[in-house]
Amino acid sequence: MTRQPGPRHWILLGLLSLAWGFAFLLIAVALASFPPLTLVALRLLLGAAALYVVMRWQGLRLPASGRWWLLFTGLSITGNLIPFTLITWAEVHITSGQAGLLMALVPISTLVL
Repeated sequence: MTRQPGPRHWILLGLLSLAWGFAFLLIAVALASFPPLTLVALRLLLGAAALYVVMRWQGLRLPASGRWWLLFTGLSITGNLIPFTLITWAEVHITSGQAGLLMALVPISTLVL
């Protein structure tokens, strides 16, 4: 049985869309003060710190297994480091609006492929 999304779900989706879209504008503003790679490093470090705080707040601990760290490293490189670097580097040459539009085309181009 599936449920239809209610108004709360649509509001949350709208807020999420605003946050994702606003990120491109914030990158453009931050590039006036930081070089692209420094900005990516700061963004990733702040995200990792926030996740660590949430993890500790929930009573979780970092895994000790090297296998998990290898998995985390691979996922973070392919899912965060490479895309954030390419997006930030692109915004040196194009506007934040163009970057947002190009990112919005990713699901459509993936479907076509």
